[in-house]
Amino acid sequence: MKKTLIIAALALAGCNRPDQQKIEKLVTSYVGSTLNDPGSYQNVNFGRTDTIFSSWDQSTPEGRRLDTLAAAYSDSAAVYTNSYHSVMLSSKLHGPALMDQFNAKAIAFKKESDSVEAIIQQKGQHYKGSLIAYSIKHTYEAKNESGAIITQTKWFQVDPGLKKVDCCFAGAYTTDSKIKSAALE
Repeated sequence: MKKTLIIAALALAGCNRPDQQKIEKLVTSYVGSTLNDPGSYQNVNFGRTDTIFSSWDQSTPEGRRLDTLAAAYSDSAAVYTNSYHSVMLSSKLHGPALMDQFNAKAIAFKKESDSVEAIIQQKGQHYKGSLIAYSIKHTYEAKNESGAIITQTKWFQVDPGLKKVDCCFAGAYTTDSKIKSAALE
């Protein structure tokens, strides 16, 4: 009985994990289609496949409303901050009273934005939305257009249906390149 439960648990756990090998094969194929010299491609390593889920603020009506409200407060704070700086540059014309008004409004809107963002963070803390994509970090070597072998590390995303690959995302994901050896002429 105990063995049956363990096997069932492992089978269920296996169903929820993405197919690492299939994702690696898709990424390898994608990389090969983008290289100057596909025959020079050498896999260095793949990271562990991660899942990307939609966030609370983008998946629920309340979340979208609060996200829009936080953005509006943040935009208003930016307008008043810019106005403050403009008045500061021409303070002889407008005086410190106007600067103080703009600064106070900028601070108030920033405080409201931060307050709404805190609510979004708290409500979304344990939220797990729908699956958006899988992500994987891949390091490989290949020749560039000059014939030099370079090592690159890039983040890739694969759609939930394991059909489409996208490359090189900014933000938390970085792309690194290093020249390993120059081509000999």
